[in-house]
Amino acid sequence: MKSSTITVSGEASGGAGITTITWQTSTGAAGTACGTDTWVAAGIPVPQGNTTVMIKAHDANGASAWVAVVAFRQ
Repeated sequence: MKSSTITVSGEASGGAGITTITWQTSTGAAGTACGTDTWVAAGIPVPQGNTTVMIKAHDANGASAWVAVVAFRQ
């Protein structure tokens, strides 16, 4: 079975200045997005079924905020 990936992008602001954007999937994959205020997370693996991807923005004071998206692959 061929593996599939997705790309997620967005914008982040607030706090003490965004320093890092990280992502983690419900299947255990994880990584760091390119960029901070405007970012792109490419190559996120999506196996068959539902996969939740949590995107977390981290600021210079150690605070963070997150959003989750669900990707579905047949």
